[in-house]
Amino acid sequence: MQYESTSESALTSHRLESILREVFGFDSFRVGQAEAAREIFADRDVFVCMKTSGGKSLCYLLSALIFPGTSIVISPLIFLMEYQVATLVAKGIRVTRVTRLKNEQLVSDILAKKYKLVYMSPEAITAPFWRTALAGTLQKFLSFFAVDEAHLIEEWGSTFRSSFKELFYLRFVLSVPIMALSATAPLSVVSAVTSCLCMSECLVISGSLNRSNPFYAIDSNKSLSSVFYLLCSNLSSTSSLETFPKVLIFCVSEDILNYVQSL
Repeated sequence: MQYESTSESALTSHRLESILREVFGFDSFRVGQAEAAREIFADRDVFVCMKTSGGKSLCYLLSALIFPGTSIVISPLIFLMEYQVATLVAKGIRVTRVTRLKNEQLVSDILAKKYKLVYMSPEAITAPFWRTALAGTLQKFLSFFAVDEAHLIEEWGSTFRSSFKELFYLRFVLSVPIMALSATAPLSVVSAVTSCLCMSECLVISGSLNRSNPFYAIDSNKSLSSVFYLLCSNLSSTSSLETFPKVLIFCVSEDILNYVQSL
């Protein structure tokens, strides 16, 4: 395990501050962002648990931009990957997303240091082609791995994204640090995820998961009609659809879903 000297730590912090300001346009870090990036740069694993919209993505983006090699971001969300790739390209950052389970050209591009960041789904990175490439020619060209939505390794994911459970192989074929990130991981899940990924001595950075802006309500005595009456009452008090609160309605059956769609 590596430890930075005081001068090295100060230099890393200065570089992170410059990247934050010049590339992303922020004047200050949110809690835990700089600390997470410094841990990865010092070759140490870290688990980042922050609320949605709390700045998790910047933790691995900052880390990737201070490393000389290519960093891999593993995410189950195609839309989020596409959005981040487009946003980063617009900022002049060399980034791409894996869209095929076998891509020899991309391997060549990574070897040529064409990209700072490569986004991959768990299904892609656990495919035979990428397992072989990561264990072989790409080993010395990668900086670290970020596993987004890491709680899926332990909670829910095994039922519909089973590839998450296979990510442990990364530890055995690569000697690079891992950053795991989640917005919904209690301590029991953090422990299970770090165990699965063999992150035995990782720092856990945990902030409040509470978001003050959403309002949650559960009332099993209300009928659907009364719920929609309440929503329509709120709509009448707003000036436009743009200012109307965003609402998610969870339906427990297809019949109720069809009824909601008909209203």
